[in-house]
Amino acid sequence: MRSAGRKGQKLTIEMNSKDIDPQLVLLKPDGSQLEINDDIAPNNPNARISVNLPSDGTYTVIARTTFPGESGKYTIRASSEQ
Repeated sequence: MRSAGRKGQKLTIEMNSKDIDPQLVLLKPDGSQLEINDDIAPNNPNARISVNLPSDGTYTVIARTTFPGESGKYTIRASSEQ
């Protein structure tokens, strides 16, 4: 998934599943990793990234499982604030 963003914009992405252990990766416009998360909390295996974007550009979200070979249903939700 790709999303255009502006410097200072707050971006929050959540990935939830009962079937898999979700993991989110957020890449900067240059392709380098900005954030990664696989557990919201010790007792919550869902993933959440909440970050203020460092620059204008198109950001890439990679949604995957923490453990290779897992499969199942999941939902992704993204929101932003200026």
